[in-house]
Amino acid sequence: MHWGVRRPDDSGGGGGGGGATPHPTNRQLNKASKAAANAERNQVIDEARARYAASSRSNYLKAKAQYKIDKKTIGTHAAKQKFNEVKLGNQIDYAIATQVKSGRERTKTILLTAGLITVAAVLGGAAGALEHR
Repeated sequence: MHWGVRRPDDSGGGGGGGGATPHPTNRQLNKASKAAANAERNQVIDEARARYAASSRSNYLKAKAQYKIDKKTIGTHAAKQKFNEVKLGNQIDYAIATQVKSGRERTKTILLTAGLITVAAVLGGAAGALEHR
C-alpha cells in the first residue's frame, strides 16, 4: 500500500460498486456545450444565408422604389431613415452569411482567394509581357 493510493473495497459494502452511473467529466461537459453552441451558431448562419440569398436584392429594390415615393409624401429625412433600415438589415444578413461555419469552409475560402490572386497575377504578368513586345 502506497501513501495516497486507494484500493477498491471488495468487502461487498456500498462503496463504489456497480449500478451507479458515473458523472460526466468536465471535458465531456465542455465538448457537449461547444457542440450545442456550434449547432446554434450554424443555424443562425444558415438562416442568414437563406434570407440574404432569397430577398436581399429584391428588398433593396423595393425599398429604393418606396424611398422615391416616400420622399414626396413624408419628406426626405424620414424616407432616408426607412431606406437605411432596410439597407442595414441587408448588411447585417450579409455579415452573418459570410461567416464560415467550419475549418473546411475556411480552407475552401482561403484556397479560392489564393487561387484568384494567383490567376490575376499570372494574367497581369502575361498582359505585361505582351505590352513589352
